[in-house]
Amino acid sequence: MVAAGFQMRIARGMSSVLCVAAVGGLFAGEVGAMWARMSLEQLVQQSDLVVVGELVAVNPEPGGRFDIGRIRVDEVIMGQKGVAEVALAVPARAGGLRSSEEISYNPGRRGLWFLRRQSGTGAQSGVYLADHPQRLQPIENVSEVRAYLEMGPKR
Repeated sequence: MVAAGFQMRIARGMSSVLCVAAVGGLFAGEVGAMWARMSLEQLVQQSDLVVVGELVAVNPEPGGRFDIGRIRVDEVIMGQKGVAEVALAVPARAGGLRSSEEISYNPGRRGLWFLRRQSGTGAQSGVYLADHPQRLQPIENVSEVRAYLEMGPKR
């Protein structure tokens, strides 16, 4: 009798665990990646180009992991002066599963972009990444970045 009661409690416990797992699975798409906060110093040090601009288009790259977006540059805050447009690698939209760590930018996003040059195997020349949520900041932060750069950051 005790064994039957014990088995009944285990069965109820298992069904509770399964219910929790099932409900958790329903919301799995809503859970995002955790990102370590970056200081302004880290953002600047880990960026090759800082611009004020707007993402004006994202063009699919057939079979690639990334699509290529275009940022129309209004002002270069740090990096190569005279840049009018920047190519930005963004996670491909078409098909396939997406990781919660992938950051998606849609055309029309305007702000202060902290960009780093794409590198590694398969990297395209002249293509940049904004691969951390803090790499796109509100335009209102421009004066803070300028002040920091005038102080002479360690680069």
